[in-house]
Amino acid sequence: MGKKRYCIVGASSRGRAMYAHQMVKAPYNEYCEIVGIYDTNPGRAQALSSACGNFPVYATFYQMIKEAKPDAVIITTMDKFHEEYAVKAMEMGCDAIVEKPMCITLDQARRILDAKERTGRHVTTTFNMRYMPYKLKVKELLMSGIIGEIENVTFEWNLIYAGHGTSYFRRWHALMENSGGLLLTKAAHHFDIANWFVDSYPAKITAFGKLDRYGKNGSFRDIIGGDTPAEHCHECPHKDTCKLYVDTTKGQLYFPHMQYDGYTDDCCVFRKDVDIYDSASVNVLYENGVTMAYTLNANAPYEGWRIAFNGTKGRLEAGEIMTGAEDLVTFGRDVVRVMNYKEGTKEFPVEAFNDAHGGGDQRLLLDLLNPTGDDPYYQRATAVDGAASVLIGALANESIAQGGKVIDVTERLGRELRSYL
Repeated sequence: MGKKRYCIVGASSRGRAMYAHQMVKAPYNEYCEIVGIYDTNPGRAQALSSACGNFPVYATFYQMIKEAKPDAVIITTMDKFHEEYAVKAMEMGCDAIVEKPMCITLDQARRILDAKERTGRHVTTTFNMRYMPYKLKVKELLMSGIIGEIENVTFEWNLIYAGHGTSYFRRWHALMENSGGLLLTKAAHHFDIANWFVDSYPAKITAFGKLDRYGKNGSFRDIIGGDTPAEHCHECPHKDTCKLYVDTTKGQLYFPHMQYDGYTDDCCVFRKDVDIYDSASVNVLYENGVTMAYTLNANAPYEGWRIAFNGTKGRLEAGEIMTGAEDLVTFGRDVVRVMNYKEGTKEFPVEAFNDAHGGGDQRLLLDLLNPTGDDPYYQRATAVDGAASVLIGALANESIAQGGKVIDVTERLGRELRSYL
């Protein structure tokens, strides 16, 4: 069987690092070839191609699909365009591989699911957390029944202030219309592994969220003093005094090609149009009766996460602190802790991997390009899995906008999610 042919739409950092840069190298190039790339910014598309093997750059998406004839399209665009290109790809006879989140609204999720049903094409959402050895150990233990039937989950995710958390407010992600906010552009990962861990889909959702540190609510004058900052860090008169200033002008993908569309990744985090939440709390009732309380904070003093499962036989706790709290860092010596009512407490060590995203990216990509054997832990995420995580984030946004209203997933979708399986 010959190599599968792939096109990329979206000359982004993720498109380059996760796909283009890796797929042209062994062992991935044994199974695939990149036959084209398209982006609305032709400078970025050409730069990515030049850095990763000089595959063809196309002027339009339609031209790329018609001439390159890919088996599948890898979609790494701005989140709000995922649905558009996924549906177009399926309608033009291609499978779709979509970076998380699969899309950013319930209506978009419905259109992808309907197109999949109508065309018979395959949709994959790339959830690398399912492939991270640490999280896989949690899944393995839960599936073993070591804590019995799961009853409830508490899940906390912290993004470090003036680092990863702040970065979302510098880029296109800072606008709800582009990303759906952190409850989609970031937390789609978290909701997916929660769904995966408890082996169920969401039934009802309620949420609260707010914006404290950034945009018009950010106290930039306390940080920099003086007048309103410029739109971008590279042109701001306060760069010498602002503690959140960054220099991205030496990057090869965005700043050099700003002339095509005006976009670069050093937008001021205090600009008035920022409208995504920097903290949120979400409650989920699953179809199997499990409940989850989830919190997200983009202003934390450290980067890390914690999760706990209470079950009929005991409790399982897991988590990592990746950066910002060196005296508490667990990366490299992670354990999963199980407290069984009858057998006491046991700790299960997990080998740490320092490659991309804790070893998740490489394992995901290899399984994506060359799937072999069974899938005993259900790591291969479907369009329905992608939609399930989107529905939590999108309906949480709806709940927040309605003062914490409880929203029924099936009622809003118009049919049971699992009916698309």
